[in-house]
Amino acid sequence: MTRSTATKWIVPGFTYLGMRFVNGQTLFHPGPNGETAGVTFIAPRDGDYRFVGKFQITARCGNRIIAEANGIRAPLVDGDLPFSFTKRLSRGETASFVVDPNRDAGCDETSIELTVDRQ
Repeated sequence: MTRSTATKWIVPGFTYLGMRFVNGQTLFHPGPNGETAGVTFIAPRDGDYRFVGKFQITARCGNRIIAEANGIRAPLVDGDLPFSFTKRLSRGETASFVVDPNRDAGCDETSIELTVDRQ
């Protein structure tokens, strides 16, 4: 792991348990008792924010997940689920990206790639 001059951590890609991880990915997994997992963006100031990214199943053995971005839920069985939207947020408001285990949390490792730009 190296540190750039902009105080941003740069982690090189790696492989773990047969799964390939690259820069810009965040991995998360829902809990065994129906708990969801996800990431939340908190707006630092008022404005329109553009969110572009994708959910990706990194384990190939689960029953599927339910992914949610911008309040829209969609099943993800295999591969990628891209999303792109603009949302007006006031300072302190949030945009969440959530993975629901869909009744069975086994093998539901999911990654998200997300870019946020203030318009």
